[in-house]
Amino acid sequence: MVKIVATFKTLYMSTLKTERTHIGFFGRTNVGKSSIVNLISGQDTSIVSDIAGTTTDVVEKLMELSPLGAVVLIDTAGIDDISSIAEERKRKTDSVFHRCDFAWLVVEPNIWTEYEKKLIKKIKHFNIPYAIIVNKIDTANSINDFHDKLAYYTKNIIHLSVINSDKTEFIKTFANIISDNLIVNKSYNANEINMFEGLLEADDVCLFVTPIDAGSPKGRMILPQVQALRAVLDLNCICLFTQLANYQKALSKFKNPPKLVVTDSQVVKEVIELSFAEQNITTFSILLARLKGDFKVEIEGASTLDKISSNDIILIAEACSHHAQKDDIARVKFPALLEKYLGFKPQIDYCNGLDFPYDISKYKLIIHCGACMITHKEKLNRIKIAVDNNIPITNFGMALSFLNGYLERVLSFFN
Repeated sequence: MVKIVATFKTLYMSTLKTERTHIGFFGRTNVGKSSIVNLISGQDTSIVSDIAGTTTDVVEKLMELSPLGAVVLIDTAGIDDISSIAEERKRKTDSVFHRCDFAWLVVEPNIWTEYEKKLIKKIKHFNIPYAIIVNKIDTANSINDFHDKLAYYTKNIIHLSVINSDKTEFIKTFANIISDNLIVNKSYNANEINMFEGLLEADDVCLFVTPIDAGSPKGRMILPQVQALRAVLDLNCICLFTQLANYQKALSKFKNPPKLVVTDSQVVKEVIELSFAEQNITTFSILLARLKGDFKVEIEGASTLDKISSNDIILIAEACSHHAQKDDIARVKFPALLEKYLGFKPQIDYCNGLDFPYDISKYKLIIHCGACMITHKEKLNRIKIAVDNNIPITNFGMALSFLNGYLERVLSFFN
């Protein structure tokens, strides 16, 4: 119990990466992106060199930046890289657009090429607010005409010399531009919505069914369970935990049934079959889909599971990276349940962490985890990629509930 409490404090005394504002730096090689990240962070976060293409992969720095609060600075490889692994570097850079809340295009004085135009087009495609930093102004004689040219794209332009500019003034302007633009472009933010909004009210009782299996981290709860607990407490509700073996015993302790039962998706069938017909039941994964995804799209995606043929390929996407255990949900339980439901062994590909496939055209269906380890924006962009390619996408909770014949039951009380 002490370990669980300690872990809870650790998770919420520091801001989770998925709840931070993600700020990306884009541009050609050797325009000074890494130097700017180092200037802002006050550390040698990225390697800098006069040699073009020094940044070979995405580099991230977590920090606090007033008035924005917790942020992630993301340094990317140059978009004009012509090395032997240029395409792979470009794909890594492209993946940053999926989770970026604000983009900085870094350019050199008086240089505007097709690369910059392509970056602007891509930033706009992902609907990311952006601004421009004209770096290395100590190397140019005049940039007034160039400034006017850039003003066609944005009024938010900073002129900078990492060597000579006032660092304090630069960072202040830098942060204020981001803050002002995020307010103007503000849309739905999963970090500002309670996971149980509309489902629970103050003083309601909620029961969590949380199996402790080989995949459970020793001495602590998994992140979706911790996030759900925090959300329940924020609503001033009462939350109790049990494992499946004690579920009926736990229910017998209630004078009145709990307002809501939330279960791990892996045991949704067992929990439902041990419950009263009137009991509201859902899964952690479904709650996360409602919070961070597109609920309607993912429900529709689950309904396509009965259309899978033996020639089709399914992609199972997990937002975290881990070694598969003997009872791993994605690599053991899902394939077994799919084979039982479909009557044949399905073809399944996997991706983990931030490595979402560049080309998804070969897939018939994408089954995504709850996405607790990626941002709301990145989950929505993954859904957008699927929708743009006419590929159904769903999540673990909905897929498992569908395969067990209980999808309508776990969705019945949602508006």
